[in-house]
Amino acid sequence: MAQLLRDGASSDGFSKLIARLAQADKKSLAQSLKSTFLPKEDADAKPYLLVSLYASGTTSLGAKLMEGLYDALQRERHLDIKEILPSTEYEVCVQRFEEMAAENPNFVNADLSEWGLDDYFSTEDLVVDLRNHQPLALDVFLRWHEKVCFGQAFDISQAGGKNFIEAYLEAGKNLAEKYHFGGIVVLWGEFGNALEDLIGNTARNAGQEIMSLQNFVEKTCAPDAGHTLFFGVTHVSFPEYASRTNASETIKEGLEKISGRFNRPFKVELNAAESDGYHLLGMQKMWSEQGRTLLAEEQKAKQSLLDVCHKLPLFQTLSAHLEQVFEDVYPLHPVMAVGLFNLSKMAQANRTALTFFRDNAGDILNSELTDHQLWKKELVRFPKLLHYYADNLKKESGSDWRRYEQALSNVNGDNATEVNARKDILSTLLLAQLLGENFKASEEFLACALYDALPNTVAAEPLNQNLAWLKAAGVIWKNNASHFWSLAGEGGVDIDVLIEKHTKMFSGRSHQTLLEDYPVMQDDLLPTLGEHDLEPSECGIIRSFAVEVLTPPFAPEKIKVKAPLLSAQVFLLLAQTQQEVLTAKARIQEMAQKNVYFWMPVQGIEAQVHEENGASYRLNDLMCRYLAINEQLRQGTALSEDLRRQLEAKWESNRQAIKRILQVLYGRAGLKSAQCQVFKAGSTEALACHSWHGFRAYLADEVNSLYTKELPIRAMNMNVLRDEKYTGSAKIVKLVERILAFDDNPTYQTDLLGEVKETSEPSALIDGILGVNKLFIQRSNGWGIRSVEETQGVLKEVLKLLHDTFLRKRENPYAVSALRKKLIAAPYGLPACTLALFAAVAIRHEVKRLRWGSAKNESNFAKNLVEAFTENSQLTIRLFEFGKKQFAMLFLLGQSLGIEKDEEQPNEEYATVCVAKFRELIRGKPDGVKQSNQLDFKTQKLVRFLELPGKSTQDLADFLIDLLELKNDLPDANVTKVFAAIKVLLDDFLKVEDAKLHEIKLCWDKVFPVSSSERDVIMSRLQHIPGHQANQLKSLLGGANYASDVFPKEIIHKMLGKLFDDCTDSDIGGCTAALEMLFEQARQPAPKIPEPPVVSPVPVPDVTPPATKRFPDLFPRIISEINEPESFESVKLKLDNVLSASKLSKAEVVSLLERLLNEHKE
Repeated sequence: MAQLLRDGASSDGFSKLIARLAQADKKSLAQSLKSTFLPKEDADAKPYLLVSLYASGTTSLGAKLMEGLYDALQRERHLDIKEILPSTEYEVCVQRFEEMAAENPNFVNADLSEWGLDDYFSTEDLVVDLRNHQPLALDVFLRWHEKVCFGQAFDISQAGGKNFIEAYLEAGKNLAEKYHFGGIVVLWGEFGNALEDLIGNTARNAGQEIMSLQNFVEKTCAPDAGHTLFFGVTHVSFPEYASRTNASETIKEGLEKISGRFNRPFKVELNAAESDGYHLLGMQKMWSEQGRTLLAEEQKAKQSLLDVCHKLPLFQTLSAHLEQVFEDVYPLHPVMAVGLFNLSKMAQANRTALTFFRDNAGDILNSELTDHQLWKKELVRFPKLLHYYADNLKKESGSDWRRYEQALSNVNGDNATEVNARKDILSTLLLAQLLGENFKASEEFLACALYDALPNTVAAEPLNQNLAWLKAAGVIWKNNASHFWSLAGEGGVDIDVLIEKHTKMFSGRSHQTLLEDYPVMQDDLLPTLGEHDLEPSECGIIRSFAVEVLTPPFAPEKIKVKAPLLSAQVFLLLAQTQQEVLTAKARIQEMAQKNVYFWMPVQGIEAQVHEENGASYRLNDLMCRYLAINEQLRQGTALSEDLRRQLEAKWESNRQAIKRILQVLYGRAGLKSAQCQVFKAGSTEALACHSWHGFRAYLADEVNSLYTKELPIRAMNMNVLRDEKYTGSAKIVKLVERILAFDDNPTYQTDLLGEVKETSEPSALIDGILGVNKLFIQRSNGWGIRSVEETQGVLKEVLKLLHDTFLRKRENPYAVSALRKKLIAAPYGLPACTLALFAAVAIRHEVKRLRWGSAKNESNFAKNLVEAFTENSQLTIRLFEFGKKQFAMLFLLGQSLGIEKDEEQPNEEYATVCVAKFRELIRGKPDGVKQSNQLDFKTQKLVRFLELPGKSTQDLADFLIDLLELKNDLPDANVTKVFAAIKVLLDDFLKVEDAKLHEIKLCWDKVFPVSSSERDVIMSRLQHIPGHQANQLKSLLGGANYASDVFPKEIIHKMLGKLFDDCTDSDIGGCTAALEMLFEQARQPAPKIPEPPVVSPVPVPDVTPPATKRFPDLFPRIISEINEPESFESVKLKLDNVLSASKLSKAEVVSLLERLLNEHKE
């Protein structure tokens, strides 16, 4: 576009383009180009001044535009810059320097280093670049001016200097008026690079430069005459550059705004044919009239070749444009054209795809047409390409070229045509090898490139004959795995003979021996061998099975699952013959039902044969060849490149043959064709599965049905039954330690055992095992771990099994490995790494009762517990019975409680009975007594200890020994002291209980009326005292002639409305206070209540009532005064006034307030 605007459409290049457009039925477009873009010499032409810019490399966008304008004007010799360009920033700076130099000649060629400026050597160099409009010179001059003039900056605008926007406006105007130009066209290639540099350079003010560019476009592009056209070539839109460079929001907004000032972007997109450049070949030729006539006729040869090419991978990306490519590259064969572009890129020579027509025009254009039809023998075919690039290929691919020449020297034939055809095949094979993936020399490719046909057709028959001849001559070979042909190059080497020689080293061994002796081959050919994981069960546990080979005959009783952590076993039966298969099947059907499976070929392994080059190979033969070829390949650099390539091809071909046979014997192909079957041990019916995946799905269902008592395990790496990575690990020891110490360490008392970070690995393990089984419980005082009895279902069964097994009384220590064996097997199937955690939950309150055997460190219970569940652990556990001091303590406790011991009763049973009776005795004490602060501190500690969950009998014995300080008196040093200490402890409960009842009795005896007449008066007056307690007291007096007629517990029950056993110390105190208060009120006549005092800031009562005579009606008076809702403070103030005026003692005031509180509660 820029060239058309500058030179018009009359240049040589555009003249040819316009001629070709006319030929291609684009006459209208061609005419429009000619009439729109007139040649410069035309009187009506209005050319544009081309300002060509590229990428960045500047201090600012404006400086780059200014520099480009100056350079463009300099290139146009017929233009006078002074007439066009105004005084720019550069000119006024030069003028200012000349003025300064006139005043001070020392400035003329001064050393700039004197002012700390090192971009230029001298002022003379600086001025030269200013005249050449260099942005750096402008920046250095302004800094120099400021230093020389003692900080005074040079104001360019004041001096008349124009900035780049003003310069373009004036230049465009002058070009239009004085030189008949249309204006200026700015072509900025890689403008996106300039934007990226602008955004990424922190030294530049990107926001300001973007605004300047916006002003430039708005102002310079606006005039009708002398305007500027701005072409910015970018890879993406302006806003996308902001996203790519992570620009700030300000810059993003600026780029979005400026993008709106430009016309809608014109995207230049090429299709596959244009990207590869085939249309450029078409532009190098012109069809004659006769050529266009032939082109218009029906071309059967072209259509046939088109159909053949469509089937090659080489043309897949061009399928939609292939017919156009045919016409563009003619008379080159399509394969030749594709190869031309690929080889020219590879050769990197001055002989390119676009010079091929020019250099071979004579041969190409002078070819004779067959039957006046195109796309036949006149096509320039693929082998021609080799000769065009021969010099380059000899240098860059010397070894391949030498092998090619060696092969050529061995070619002969009955006639020249035959010889040339064979040589063309060799040339094609060499080119295919050099050009890479899409040029693989299959028979389809060779038939298309050389014969315009499909393989195995009449037209391609010469190809088959020549390939056979060349192969027999030993100059080419075919890769049986990939079916591609290649140059041989190693004359005299028979690869098959070489392989057979090495095969003898491995022959004579059974299939199983070969597989077991060479595990690399086994892994490659039978990846199904080994251990495999099934899909997770409903509880999240992943179980596994193993696949092994088995050669008959075998003993059925020895067939079992290989390892305890595996859930099933599969055997690939290596039966040679059908008879061996039948014998094995009979033995399998007689076996006991178990989770063992047999995969067998119906007719035996020997029934499968691979045919190659007239030879037959069975599976054993192919496996020996596999190893023989592999052994030769291990020679490394001793092999030539070509021999290695042939051996690798043979090895892969042989490997694929083995794979095909194994698919029939032990794979999907065999199951579908009924050539192999799978039987379960003890079954007479083959499984109904048709693939390996189908068998795995069946196996998963069978395995999962075995584990009816599994627990949820959701922790990654701990949910795989056969994975022992975490079994015995320090991470599990840490978790077990926290479970065992949970009750004693508040830090651990959370639902993550004290872990702070919820996303940590320990948190995931805890939540995935303990959490998912709901073993944490939220209690009133925080988080707890459920006891065995608090769990349900299978979880309770597992925990109880662990608890009872650990704590069972035995004559000999118990090997924990037996418990592991039981729990990893059906019906539980729990991963061994989880067992220590469940065990810790089950026995955490019984640790003191257990002792380890065969442990290095018996004191580290957590570590031993984790280690006990590892594979082959020798650790044992035993129940630790009562120590002598413990039993003595509990025996004497029992004697104190009057519990007799039978002679045949075991000590442990007797101790357990004693503790149960003791707990029952203490539990039966009234809560008021147990919670009384009148109890001795030791008794209070005992009460608190017995309320703790999970404390064992041994724990209680140890606690009593420490509490009563009897360690040195047991087992028999001072029995009398022990009895005395126990008695003191038990008597303390009775003492507190009796003291409370005695307190009530003393109070009752004190206040009870001395005569019946006094009693009647009191009962009469109690009728006028409001409240429940006054009525209850009247009831008590009504049924008693003497104080002793009423028991203390009855008084408590009547007055407090609760049983004595439920009363606290404060309840007893409240009861006595109530009795005293009510009797005092009843013995006094009703007092006169004075008028309420006037409330003032400092309230003073009008009347001071007697100190002890205002009790009965005090609260009714207060209540009567508060008829209307009043504020809390107002009520409190009145209450304070009344209480102050009453002159009651402090105890009386407290008792009065308690009474009021109780009445309001009721």
